[in-house]
Amino acid sequence: MRPVRNIWNELVERRLWPVALVLVAALVAVPLLLAKSPPATTDEPAPAPAAVAAAASAAALPGEPVVSVAQGDEPDAPLRGHAKNPFRQQHVQAESAATATTATATTDSTNSGSGSSGASGGGGGDSNSGGGAQPQPEPQPTFTYASVDVRFGHAGKQLRAIRDVPRLTPLPSATNPIVVFLGTRRDRRTAVFLVSTDVHVQGLGQCVPSRSNCEAIELRDGETAFLDFTAADGSVDQYELDLVRVTLHETTSEAVAQRAYARTSRVGRLLLGGSGHTSAQRHGHRQRVPFRWIARTGVLHIAPYASHRARQARAHRTAAGAHLGDLAP
Repeated sequence: MRPVRNIWNELVERRLWPVALVLVAALVAVPLLLAKSPPATTDEPAPAPAAVAAAASAAALPGEPVVSVAQGDEPDAPLRGHAKNPFRQQHVQAESAATATTATATTDSTNSGSGSSGASGGGGGDSNSGGGAQPQPEPQPTFTYASVDVRFGHAGKQLRAIRDVPRLTPLPSATNPIVVFLGTRRDRRTAVFLVSTDVHVQGLGQCVPSRSNCEAIELRDGETAFLDFTAADGSVDQYELDLVRVTLHETTSEAVAQRAYARTSRVGRLLLGGSGHTSAQRHGHRQRVPFRWIARTGVLHIAPYASHRARQARAHRTAAGAHLGDLAP
């Protein structure tokens, strides 16, 4: 009893005896209260596990690690938990999964539809059923027309440049027509000029139907023809005709092309008797035109009466090795 008495004397001296009485009363009252307390209900929170409390107390102490690594007792112990695929993303949003499901369903339905369409195509031959390729739009037709630039005048003098000469234009004038522009051949590169019966042709141009009977002359880009015109008094004037260039134009409008084909000189129409298909009139004499105009395509075809002589002239020029034009009817 002496140790207890010594402790009590120290508490009295230090005036801590009330605290000691409270502790003694608590030691006596706590077991009694725990014995008389009712059982815990489901609404009350469950007491914290001993491991959690130990971890919390350990975290409160400074200098000690919060997390500890536990090692298995046995090295060959079986693994616990669920198996996971390392090549599959673990945390995927629900929306992405739903999208993948929808895409899979769409693919399955498309494949089934293709299979059914193939089966129906094999049985009935309906090319429009199923998911076939869309028909390609037909390309728009293009129309080509030509514009001809020339220079004309007395040889050795300043020549007059004329751009985009209208068809049936007389040169140099309607009162003195040395040549008349008829149009272009089917290649749209060869320009054709009707030659007066009083003109003798020299130069690079090709005569139709023949050089000895030159009713029309054909010229290509850069070619030049010299025209010797014999007047009524017997004097001779030489003219020069240069084909500067033939420019091709393309359009998808048929109306634009038809307007270009129908563009003619008014005085030229009067000179050639309105049509210019068969003959021209000069000083009251009719002159046959060795070409006929195709208004639908805007090109010249050689006239039937000149076809035979043109073929003979072409064969002669082939033997001589000269430049050939498109003289086929």
